[in-house]
Amino acid sequence: MRPSAEPSSPGQKARYQRILRAAAKHGAANGLERVQMHDVAKEAGVAIATLYRYFPSKTHLFAALLAQQVGRLEETAVLPEAGGDPVEAVADLLINASQQLLR
Repeated sequence: MRPSAEPSSPGQKARYQRILRAAAKHGAANGLERVQMHDVAKEAGVAIATLYRYFPSKTHLFAALLAQQVGRLEETAVLPEAGGDPVEAVADLLINASQQLLR
C-alpha cells in the first residue's frame, strides 16, 4: 500500500478537512463498519480517487480522524488549579475529553 499524500495547498487542506468531517458524520450515524468510502467522498464533494489519495483505506481515514480529535483535546484541555484535588482534576479532564470526542 502506498503512503498517504499530505495536503499542502489551501485547497487541498480544505478538501482534506471536508473528508474528515464527512467521515465523522457517517461514522457517527452508521458506525465504522458500515461506513462506505464512496459515501464519504460524495458527502465531502470529492472524487473517490481524491479520497484514496489522502486515505488509502478506511483504517487510515479513521485513524486520521481520531488523531485530529486528540489534537483538539490537547488544545482545549483546562489545566487544574494548583493545590486542587488531583482526583477531581483527572475526573474533570476525562469528562471534558469524552464530551469533546462525542461532539
